[in-house]
Amino acid sequence: MKYLIIKIGAIGDVVMSLGISHYIRKQYPQATITWVCGEIVATLLRATNAADQLITVNEQRLFKGKILTKILELLKLWHKVFLHKFDVVCIGHADLRYRLLALPVRAKIIRSFRHYPNPIPLPGRYHANEYLRLITGEAKPTITAKLPQLKVTLPNHLLQLLPQNSQPNIALAPGGAKNILRDDQLRRWPIANYVALAQKIIASGYNVILTGGLTDEECKKEFAHLPIVDLIGKTSLLETIALYNNCQIVITHDTGSLHLAKLSTAQIIALFGPTIPSEKVDVTDSRIHVLWEGNKLACCPCYDGKSYATCTNNPCLQKIAIEQVFELVASISK
Repeated sequence: MKYLIIKIGAIGDVVMSLGISHYIRKQYPQATITWVCGEIVATLLRATNAADQLITVNEQRLFKGKILTKILELLKLWHKVFLHKFDVVCIGHADLRYRLLALPVRAKIIRSFRHYPNPIPLPGRYHANEYLRLITGEAKPTITAKLPQLKVTLPNHLLQLLPQNSQPNIALAPGGAKNILRDDQLRRWPIANYVALAQKIIASGYNVILTGGLTDEECKKEFAHLPIVDLIGKTSLLETIALYNNCQIVITHDTGSLHLAKLSTAQIIALFGPTIPSEKVDVTDSRIHVLWEGNKLACCPCYDGKSYATCTNNPCLQKIAIEQVFELVASISK
């Protein structure tokens, strides 16, 4: 069996699709997997042995470039897959335009979100499980995804930056919820709440580690007055997972850091607002502690997988009290 998986885009979505590879490796040990992905997540796919061959695309050029730039990037991809034959092509996107990526491919079966065999993903269903339904062609959900846990170690130059005491490390990821295509600020818990939470955690004797990517630089100044370890923009994807392996708890909202934390050994406090928790995390996983006040609001959830309802703020997330989160931290860290 030869599989072609086309899954690019947001880090979290790619993490949730990793169960596809685990399923194929277990069910069909002789099968080969080719994966089309963005350059950003390539190291993650290699570390998890997700594919036998990776074909990377430059997402900036493909999604944000001028028309000619987009066409050239698409032609580069087509050149790499031209007339290659696969048994199953799995396109983990609902937008029909993603089918263009597999246009020159010869395949027995081609499946994509929302088109086969029934509406995929089903509302309220964990997307990691829905990716499996896509690859297997099952009309009804019967299987559960297994995501890898990466026991990667933190490089010495980063390990030396962590507090050298015996107190628990608590990681905060206050930024994120943005990618090349959009900035979903409605998914972020207020930065002022993260700052106030950090103050309470520090006062309790715990260490606070600030995490995030290069696009989260604006968060740094909000914590400048606090005795924390600021690692925003200083870790790669794999180093972020390694960092979380050195933390007892990771606290964040629905963003890439949440999904990277799933691949670590840390406990996770996941803060949700406009999105449905059961679609983004395995709510049966004892490591994941979900806080969601949106189920008390008539307007929530307001995200349909592509767009949000008109909203100038996010009361669904603002209703999660700082004390709620802190009490959960105290309970987990006992």
